[in-house]
Amino acid sequence: MPQYDKELAQKMPALVSTWKLILRDIREGKLSIDAVLTGLHQISAGKFSPKLPKDNIVKIITPDGFMVPALNGKRMIVTSKAFSRIGSHLDHFGLRRPGVATPRAKINIAQMTDDGNFTDMFASLKFPLEEMWMTQEQYLKFRDDHLNELHPELCNFVLLKVDDNKPATPDNLIVFYERKNKRGDHEVDARDFQLKRDWHKPHYIIFRQPAGE
Repeated sequence: MPQYDKELAQKMPALVSTWKLILRDIREGKLSIDAVLTGLHQISAGKFSPKLPKDNIVKIITPDGFMVPALNGKRMIVTSKAFSRIGSHLDHFGLRRPGVATPRAKINIAQMTDDGNFTDMFASLKFPLEEMWMTQEQYLKFRDDHLNELHPELCNFVLLKVDDNKPATPDNLIVFYERKNKRGDHEVDARDFQLKRDWHKPHYIIFRQPAGE
């Protein structure tokens, strides 16, 4: 038997046991399918980290949410005059283009209750990534109407797609953030969704609440 097959045979019981634990946690609501898929995607992309995803580090603080109307998707963050500084990562990720039209939607806010990375934050919301991402215009309309709801000092994180017409897979997602600097000016930038950096509580996460939830 080749050495690779011998090693696989030796490790198979542990692998099966691990998957049983993962499936149990999914059934009990302790682990989201998106968190598992994100981990598998990172493995296949050579970005595996031994750190297991946390998925209970946020709490929703606006249970009634805020409605935004149907929008045509044409407004862009990089051309908005609402921000005093627009970080270079937005151009790097190709966000200098309009998005897709969207129907009326409910926007909600969650607050971090523990430290974690972007995967941890959004896995903790327990909704599919495809149903939580927002277009640039949805975020701009939300802040137009509810600017006072943003965290006054820390980051406000928003899940965006690089290409609105493609699925919400980890490699097509970025996390945009807005925050006030010490002068009170609004600064924005974005980071890769798969970034391994941990952010410290209690930043806000602004997300689209899935229909029917």
